Amino acid sequence: RGESPKKWTMNNISVSKNTLKLMGLSYDWDREVTTCNPDYYRWTQWLFLKLYEHGLAYRKEAYVNWCPGCQTVLANEQVIGGKCWRCDSPVRKKALTQWFIKITEYAERLLKDIDKLEGWPERVKTLQRNWIGKSEGAEIDFEVEGMNLKLSVFTTRPDTLFGVTFITIAPEHPVVEKLIRGTKNEKKIREYIEQALLLTEIERTRMDREKTGIRTGRYAIHPFTGERIEIWIGDYVLVSYGTGIVMGVPAHDQRDFEFAKKHGIPIKVVIRPPDRDLNPEIMEEAYEEEGIMINSGIFSGLPSREGIKEITKYMEAKGIGRKKVTYRLRDWLVSRQRYWGAPIPMIHCERCGIVPVPYEDLPVLLPRKRKLTSHPGVNLLLHQSRSS
Repeated sequence: RGESPKKWTMNNISVSKNTLKLMGLSYDWDREVTTCNPDYYRWTQWLFLKLYEHGLAYRKEAYVNWCPGCQTVLANEQVIGGKCWRCDSPVRKKALTQWFIKITEYAERLLKDIDKLEGWPERVKTLQRNWIGKSEGAEIDFEVEGMNLKLSVFTTRPDTLFGVTFITIAPEHPVVEKLIRGTKNEKKIREYIEQALLLTEIERTRMDREKTGIRTGRYAIHPFTGERIEIWIGDYVLVSYGTGIVMGVPAHDQRDFEFAKKHGIPIKVVIRPPDRDLNPEIMEEAYEEEGIMINSGIFSGLPSREGIKEITKYMEAKGIGRKKVTYRLRDWLVSRQRYWGAPIPMIHCERCGIVPVPYEDLPVLLPRKRKLTSHPGVNLLLHQSRSS
């Protein structure tokens, strides 16, 4: 509408207060806090500077939901049916350098302290544990054939390592550019990536959705057997989980099994059930349970659980892998390309780079402008003095 966001907000606060008073609801209005006022958001900025001092606020490039109409980043909840909740413009993924709060630093502490929540429903505590999403396993390095490049893969099942027949990388992973540049199918691969990034993460990882992928034409080298392994890019892999690269073991992972069947990728059995043999030619689904390791070199004959420990120890000794704990929890992206919001208290200096605003100079005030457009991102572009 082009209306001043400050005027709009203050008018709404006034209407809300009068409505509460007319309803006879009693509050101590001396305790009222208006979060968009400088006397409040100076402390938001103070906290940000403290986080920055302790290495808990940082910038990095990340793919975000971008509305070309509003010229701003959107939260996942603001993308409805692939469109902006505000202006209905199609939302696309865009790589931007953004500010993050490093909440992953506290993942383990958050997980352990759930048990201290007295009186909380167990269902809610389970949801919190799943949100943090702790996974214990191993990180394994695969060399890329003909390139000075390693692909690090996280897995909770290193006992299935000998059954790897392909590797899949998230479309937005930074390493993709190095892998596809100059390849025969580069144009086709870029088109696939562009389409994959139009989907939300929920859509990409839905269990009932057919997984898609495309060959890169590159190969990785198996760290134990020296076999060539196809490298794929697949929309079902998320860069935010693990390393953003997964090893495909179709005989022992149902998602990999379906993907391999669709694309004609070999299936290699390396875990045998206690009561029967498996024939990859006639298998109708993956065997995902524990069993006895077979076709696994010196580890053949070991029970799966023991094999996980032994393979991890062997990789660490050889310098080709390591024990690893990962979390589904990710750092909090706090940047927004909006005119109306607490300015991030950082100075972008051509000579010194990015430096914090001195505490005594807080608060950093919002820029003043008499006339605004209806596009929040455009308003911000008109005020380059503000950090974003």
